[in-house]
Amino acid sequence: MPTMTSVIHDNKLPTETLTEYTHRTKNIEDSLSGETHNILADTTIQYEMDTPIVSNATDNTLLVHWLDSGAWDVVNNYIVYVTNDDTPIAGSPFVMSENTFKKKLTGLTPETEYAIVVEAKNSNGRCVSDVLLYSTLSKKS
Repeated sequence: MPTMTSVIHDNKLPTETLTEYTHRTKNIEDSLSGETHNILADTTIQYEMDTPIVSNATDNTLLVHWLDSGAWDVVNNYIVYVTNDDTPIAGSPFVMSENTFKKKLTGLTPETEYAIVVEAKNSNGRCVSDVLLYSTLSKKS
């Protein structure tokens, strides 16, 4: 079962996506010798993240939502990365609990494009959404 993983550099957006294969095998019985071997290997997150979406955009806030793809029981937390011109915004990355599927970004600059990525993580691995580029609105006069 392929799993999407990512390499994170200096708390910036993921720069590389890899496919990782991990499995769990228990109690292998050798029919020739009659021996039983108990071999364990950890599993990784086994789904891909959907691209996050934004609602309720203003000149200085964005509300970011993501889906759990029905597999939230294997996620320890979600990490939201937000950058502007490859520079993380204040507070980024944001670590969210496994049952939180939105993050309100505040203190943003009007008419500015931000890159947003959500990562699902557990003790055995991670998977990362595609990058969402989204701009704040113009400042109201």
